[in-house]
Amino acid sequence: MNKKKIAIIAAACIAVIAIIVTVICIAGKTNDPFEGLAIRGIAAGEYHTSVLYDDGTVATVGGQNDLLAYECAQWTDVKEIAAGADFTAVRLDNGFVQTTSSFEGNTTFWRNIVQIAAGPHHVVGLCADGTVFATGDDKNTAKYAVEEWTDIVAVAAGDKYTAGLKADGTVVLAGSIGADVSGWKKVTSIAGGYNHLVGLTKSGKVLAAGAAKADYYTDLNWKGVKAIAAGKEITVAIKDNGKVLVAGDNKLGRTDVQDWADCIAVSCGLYHTVGVTTDGTLLSTTILSTVEKNLLGQDNVASLQK
Repeated sequence: MNKKKIAIIAAACIAVIAIIVTVICIAGKTNDPFEGLAIRGIAAGEYHTSVLYDDGTVATVGGQNDLLAYECAQWTDVKEIAAGADFTAVRLDNGFVQTTSSFEGNTTFWRNIVQIAAGPHHVVGLCADGTVFATGDDKNTAKYAVEEWTDIVAVAAGDKYTAGLKADGTVVLAGSIGADVSGWKKVTSIAGGYNHLVGLTKSGKVLAAGAAKADYYTDLNWKGVKAIAAGKEITVAIKDNGKVLVAGDNKLGRTDVQDWADCIAVSCGLYHTVGVTTDGTLLSTTILSTVEKNLLGQDNVASLQK
């Protein structure tokens, strides 16, 4: 074999290897919508909004007192945030979970947590081995019956329930939403509303269920969805093109998101909805009433922009 043929074969082998490496890199790349942005996560509570930044710090606006914002500002090395009625919870880089002091539960002994979720009054932690912890107030205690769950890949929470997404695409519940979700299949993500649960299937279809017929979880017929969120009497979804879909009660303007574009994430509070766009811009619905002074902070979500 002459040198020219050897060179051609070597070049071909190098090209094949390059293609294989590229395919492996693409296959192994995680789908992180916040990649490259200063903002890494958002969470809307009953009266407050918390934002996670790329340096692992957290900032909060709104809430029932100044202590909430102060406590959130003390955290570092945060990887994920979640918000309840009057508290914020965080998952740290070391797999521990911490909460602001108004939270009634205890996460001190949780370890190896890879995802968290918050209901109005409880926090749920998903362990690396697929098991689940739940803690919070002493009301509606059936929502804490998660000890026997296994093979869980995601969790969600509402007022009276905890939901777990299993590796096979089915969903399990502790507590109750007054509806049966045992027939859900091929689910890839779940979101907890106050009294309803939302699921997103592999095909981009939205599933939702709750105790009574309501427009925020029945007959949605949404398709081409890439992300979901839920709050009290509201369901929100982001389409593949970044447009936002919404169904529910427009109390205090919380469903005024139809004009939002290029969104990568949304979160629903009791009286407001917040979002993040592809360039890291924070969005928030405008409070239409200031009857309750605790709501005033929500008009200042833009102050969390970084």
